[in-house]
Amino acid sequence: LSANTIRVYVPQMPAFYDALLAYNLTSEHPLYLLQGIYMNEELISTYLDAYCNNGELIDSFYRDLKNIIDIVHGNAVVEKLPGNAGGTYTSDVSSYVIGYLPGIEFSADFVLGTNEKNPDKTSFSGTFVYTENASPFEVFLAESQEYMISYETDHYSVQRPIAFTNWITTDPLPHPGEPNPGMEDAVGIDAEHIKATSAYTAGFFASYHVY
Repeated sequence: LSANTIRVYVPQMPAFYDALLAYNLTSEHPLYLLQGIYMNEELISTYLDAYCNNGELIDSFYRDLKNIIDIVHGNAVVEKLPGNAGGTYTSDVSSYVIGYLPGIEFSADFVLGTNEKNPDKTSFSGTFVYTENASPFEVFLAESQEYMISYETDHYSVQRPIAFTNWITTDPLPHPGEPNPGMEDAVGIDAEHIKATSAYTAGFFASYHVY
């Protein structure tokens, strides 16, 4: 395919990272990786609130964020749960990981529910990430990014670019030509509301999906 970068939505089985490392150690042109991390869609659909149930969704998400950082550094033992990858990860492919993509294509109902149920979540100020004019859902995203950056900085002394996944339904643009503009334009997530401090040098990037 002459590709130099691949993207995966979720953590893969150990054999994937073993194969990626083996290929890159012998290839003239290495293959780089954009690593995605999904969220628990069952909890999302049940509660429609990122801060639900005293942080149950956040705890689940942060566990997966921590696991994927350890996985790409070849330093993880992950329980194999139904529908998820797991096993012992020993291949350090971190040199080839050029960015993280935590999250999914968030539904408007989930974003609206989070915003409506957490009106006090209007700002976040961390060591690496802060917000300006942010909605509660954007604060949640900033907090998640802060967790990832902090964990990798503290445990592996490295930082890398991080994004969140967005799409027509929750991007900040108007879509009057969509079949359901009322829902497609019901709420937006604006990456410009999440800023980096001087302590974070790797940077943000956007991942947009158009269907």
